[in-house]
Amino acid sequence: MVYLLYGPDSLRRGRKLKELLDAYRKKYDNPDILEIDFSSGDGDEDGVLRARDFLNQPSLFVAAKVLVIKNSGEAPDVGELAKILKSELKTEKSFVFVSDDVAPKEALAFLLNKPALHQEFPELSLRDLKTFVQKEAKVIGVSFEPGPSTQLRVNALEIFAEIIFGRAEGRSWHTVRELEKLAVFCGKRPVSKQALSEILYSEEKKQVFQSARKILFERNPSRALSELESIFAAK
Repeated sequence: MVYLLYGPDSLRRGRKLKELLDAYRKKYDNPDILEIDFSSGDGDEDGVLRARDFLNQPSLFVAAKVLVIKNSGEAPDVGELAKILKSELKTEKSFVFVSDDVAPKEALAFLLNKPALHQEFPELSLRDLKTFVQKEAKVIGVSFEPGPSTQLRVNALEIFAEIIFGRAEGRSWHTVRELEKLAVFCGKRPVSKQALSEILYSEEKKQVFQSARKILFERNPSRALSELESIFAAK
C-alpha cells in the first residue's frame, strides 16, 4: 500500500503521518521502519537504493514493514523511485508513506490516483482555521472571552483567527505558537480583545516595522520589491 500525504500545512500533515506510524507501532512489538528524507542528505543514489533494498528484503520479526519517504520530488532518480513505489501499490506486506509539501508531478503523479491513497493538507481557509483554533485552544487550555458576533461586531476568537489568517504561510503553526503565548500571558483568564491587541497586534506591528526598514534601506530593488510583495501577501 502507498499512502501520499501532501500540502504546505506541515503541522497537520506531520500529525497525520505520526498517527499512521503510531497505529503500526501499536500493532507490532518490533516495528520495522525506515525513513528517507531526500532533502536532508539522503538526496543521492544511495537513498533510492536503500528504499528498494529495504522493501525487497523480508522482515524477520513482523509481517509487514513501513517505509517513510519525505520530499520525494528531490530524489536524484525520480524515475527509479517511481518504479519502486508502483511495485508496492497493491502489496500487503509493506506500507509506504510519502510526505511532500507539494503535489507530485510527472513520474510520481500516479500517486494522486487509485490504488494509491492520498490526502491533501492545504493552508487553512478562514472557516476551517476558526474550527482549528477552537480545537487547539481546548488542548492547550486557552479560552476566549465570549461576545456577540455580528456583521459589525466580532468576538475575540474570530479576531484571533483573522490575525492568523493574515499570515500567508504556516497558519496552523502560527495558531499553536500564538495560543501557547496567550496561555502564558493570560493564564486561566479568558482571552479578551484587549489582550489580543496588547499581545498579538504589537507583534504584527513589529514585523511590519522591520519589513519597512528592509525596504527603505535595501539597495537591491528586486529584494526590496520582494519584501514589499511579502507584506501585501500577508495583508
